[in-house]
Amino acid sequence: MRHLSLRLVFVGAVLIIATGCATSPNNFADDNPPIVHALPGQTVKQVVDSLPPAGGTVALGPGTWVSGYDIDFISKRNVTIQGSGIPNYNSAFTAMSGGTIVLGRLAASTGADHFTVRDLGVDAGQEYINANNGGVPTDALAIYNAGQVVGAPQVESPVIENVSCLGYSPTAPAHCMLVENVNHAYVHDVIAVKNCHGLVLKGTNSTVDGVFSRGHSITSVIVKSDNYAPASQDNLSNISIVPLVTPGDTRGISIIGVAAPLSDISISKARIESPLSWGIHIEGASAATPAFDLNLSDIFVNYWGNSPAGEYCVQFIQYVRTVHINNLNCSDMWVGLAPYLPAPGSFGGVSVAGSQFTNIATNAIETYGDWNISNASFASIAGNGIVNPSGVTAVYGNTFTDIGGSNMVSTGGTFVVQSSP
Repeated sequence: MRHLSLRLVFVGAVLIIATGCATSPNNFADDNPPIVHALPGQTVKQVVDSLPPAGGTVALGPGTWVSGYDIDFISKRNVTIQGSGIPNYNSAFTAMSGGTIVLGRLAASTGADHFTVRDLGVDAGQEYINANNGGVPTDALAIYNAGQVVGAPQVESPVIENVSCLGYSPTAPAHCMLVENVNHAYVHDVIAVKNCHGLVLKGTNSTVDGVFSRGHSITSVIVKSDNYAPASQDNLSNISIVPLVTPGDTRGISIIGVAAPLSDISISKARIESPLSWGIHIEGASAATPAFDLNLSDIFVNYWGNSPAGEYCVQFIQYVRTVHINNLNCSDMWVGLAPYLPAPGSFGGVSVAGSQFTNIATNAIETYGDWNISNASFASIAGNGIVNPSGVTAVYGNTFTDIGGSNMVSTGGTFVVQSSP
């Protein structure tokens, strides 16, 4: 099956949306799935309810369509919600305009295998919520585990592509796009604006390719593992995160094990501009729920005009191990890469290769445990290049220019200079 592939380009403050052709995986194939065209005045729920038990396609034309899923959710298999074009946002980010717009929360849960949403926007913005939900924010697009039931069957092979969402405000306690308790999910070319969480993935064996996210006070893109929605074996790429209005009003990417371990997560080709607090935040909340076997590659984090104090390019918290970082470009930040509250004896196995640290206000890298740093460049560092408070840090092929403190300094750990990486 062919579909439109969204490409996001900013010229000044104007978002230009261009399309091209691509092919998506995980599509459910049926001999003759019914296609039902929504009629004016119908809600999306009314049309979905008219589909047979085997599912089918709800075709939405241009304009606005009330969801009808404010408290309910889709649980029927093989349902496709097909729009006629992705919308844009008004200048105040309070409503969507153009294309196909689903108004209010659009939700699916257990049983909705092969649920697909394409070529539309889901508007849970201020204008709609104030007029129709008493000003109480909601998720916009949500595939979720209703009741957070531990052991509930995952939603198999959902597809979300060429879809935008709008939340109520950057601090609203809701998700713009929640993809939870899923297996083999495919998320392609999506835009998330507002609500405290942007795109949230809690799933296994899933692919995210193409995210533009802004206006989220907690996290713009998050991979999270819960006991009712575990996360592992996920790949995310082509991510762009920028401020909504001013530098520092939007957080970056989080990778978190909370009530379940999180492992085998890859993040690549991510650009994070002027993040609040950190560009990428990795956390294992306990010894039973560590974050491990993670890969970060081709990551760019910077802060326009130099960051305030307390801003990290990459921050590790508590129970984190075996993280491999390649080609991290970190500039104009308060600190480059460092742990925060590392758990003794459970932190280490970190490698940093081929990375660049430029114009850092304090230290570029602070290690803890077993680290390997190779072929990295350090330039215009106000503090130290590499600080090792504990454990063994192996180094090879690194270059240091204009370092305010020391190139490498031990405050309790040991450096080993290798002859090869």
